[in-house]
Amino acid sequence: MWIPEPVKKFFNNILKSILKPLEEWIKALPLVKRIFAVLFTVLIALGVYYHQKVWDFVQSSGIYYRAATISKTSSFFNADHSQRLKSLINNIEKDLVDSEYPKKNASPDDYNPWTISQIVVSCKSSKTIPIVNDYCSYINSSRSHINSCSCWSEFGNIGYPNYVATSWVMMGMAQYKNKLPDRLVDYIIQNQNIAGWWSVFPSSRAEDASTLVTAWLIFSLHKNLDVGNISNNKIAEVNHAITNGLTWLKGQFDHSADSWFDYPQSNEKKESVSINGLILFVINQVESDSNIKETFNKEWLKRFDDYLKVVQIKINSSFNINSGYTSGHSIELSNGGFTKDNNNNYDLPWLIVGCVTAFPNASIGTKTKILNFFNGVVDQGESLFSSSMSPRPQPWLASEYLFSLRILNRENFY
Repeated sequence: MWIPEPVKKFFNNILKSILKPLEEWIKALPLVKRIFAVLFTVLIALGVYYHQKVWDFVQSSGIYYRAATISKTSSFFNADHSQRLKSLINNIEKDLVDSEYPKKNASPDDYNPWTISQIVVSCKSSKTIPIVNDYCSYINSSRSHINSCSCWSEFGNIGYPNYVATSWVMMGMAQYKNKLPDRLVDYIIQNQNIAGWWSVFPSSRAEDASTLVTAWLIFSLHKNLDVGNISNNKIAEVNHAITNGLTWLKGQFDHSADSWFDYPQSNEKKESVSINGLILFVINQVESDSNIKETFNKEWLKRFDDYLKVVQIKINSSFNINSGYTSGHSIELSNGGFTKDNNNNYDLPWLIVGCVTAFPNASIGTKTKILNFFNGVVDQGESLFSSSMSPRPQPWLASEYLFSLRILNRENFY
């Protein structure tokens, strides 16, 4: 198309006035940043030329640039999202501590030692002091406390422990340095199978070996060992139990499926987002070999797209905080009889934790996807919390969500 020369000159002058400051800014940058700036500019230019949704393309390019340059300790977010995440954390903690604990009219099932421990672990403000002051007396006087082993069932004293509930109580004790009773430590060690695993309830049957429960117990033992909560005469035994459990757990990874399965020696072999996110987090916390951690992180990242689909609502791609996994596996108890594993394991919190854990070992493309996921979590944060507490309060879920948000905020809180 022919354009009059004066018009062409006019628009060329405008273009030069826009590009000249950009050129000077790029030249003033250090070499590495200059290269990224040029690439970023080229991407935007190509987006303007080819892409119908230019603004979306610019935003995507910005996240791609951030994914390529982010350090291991810097925030995942820009200033706006970072502040919104901090506000979200504060609001959830305020609601859990001020409004939800303790509720005089709450069902005992809603505020059992398991739930209270989750609140204690995930909340960090000075407002948790009233909880901490009576934490030990509360959990030890609860109906779910089992005197014979100093451990905890989920609801009421039914005679045998739930090891996930017990692990959360142990984490709460580690948080505030309340020494673990020797009787509890002995009971856990004695009920570890020689191969290294535990089941959700005491069991010696190989089909009942649980990756999820083994991860929880080695993590809670590890945290208590770190803070000096284990008696000196028990330290060697606890170290052996942790090493044995970690070795078994790493050996259960199915490389053909890039996944851990709960109850991997049973016929069911079910997988879930929550199980895989938790186990990855625990291995990174407990394992000392950085090469082993990197290998598992990269394997886990291969399934990120699959995991993301599980927690998304298909209609509008918003996240479903109630998405979870219940195995329903039938367990043969050591003292006779059978019972089912009906624990509900929530996906979204442990997908967040898994992503933060594996992020340093992701490719730039996967980091970009993860950063988009993180931004979505912050954008939907308040509605996700509301969904966890309405129509029926689920403080256990809200606490796990708060735990994951603190990890996302890169807090060194636990």
